Amino acid sequence: MSKVSIQGNASGTGTFTVAAPNTNSNYTLTLPEETGTVLTDVGGQTLTGGLTLGGDLTLDTNGIYLGGTGAANYLDDYEEGDWTPTLPNGGTLSVNSAKYVKIGQQVTVSFYIASVAPTNNGSSFQIGGLPFANGYTAFYTGGSFGYVGNANLSGWLPVTGNNLTYIYFHVVTGSVSVKTNAEYLTAAAGVVDEIIITITYFAAT
Repeated sequence: MSKVSIQGNASGTGTFTVAAPNTNSNYTLTLPEETGTVLTDVGGQTLTGGLTLGGDLTLDTNGIYLGGTGAANYLDDYEEGDWTPTLPNGGTLSVNSAKYVKIGQQVTVSFYIASVAPTNNGSSFQIGGLPFANGYTAFYTGGSFGYVGNANLSGWLPVTGNNLTYIYFHVVTGSVSVKTNAEYLTAAAGVVDEIIITITYFAAT
């Protein structure tokens, strides 16, 4: 028969209390069949053996699993922060705000740029500096405009994909051509203008 040992700490002065809940039901605490410390206090609570809550949330040394413990349920990353939009094919802009949120592989970026003045040439009009490269070689996603100032970008669609770290622009009128710096300047009537865009894509990891 296994033994249960409750050991005090000679250096401590606090009291460890195990209290029964106000219920008529019975509860069992079963420790994992592992050696070492199961729960330790290091300024917070650290679980070294794993914990499952209600079968829907599992925490272990690999990370967090939601709704199951398969590879499809694994949440390997969450982060949010700022990033810096650029004009890879020349020109200048100012950044009012640029945010991103990454949940697993899914990345959503939003930005508000102003004084957008690309170099007047035939290169693709691009907004670069995405915080993560698109992780798929044959997968593209489109975003949406929130505001374009005085520019007439009717029919334009912001797109990213194919391991890219930038957004470029197509039209949704049956043409496969990519919009250029010169075409943006024409659409903006030569005025340096503002752009707000949100787009979601998938990183490699």
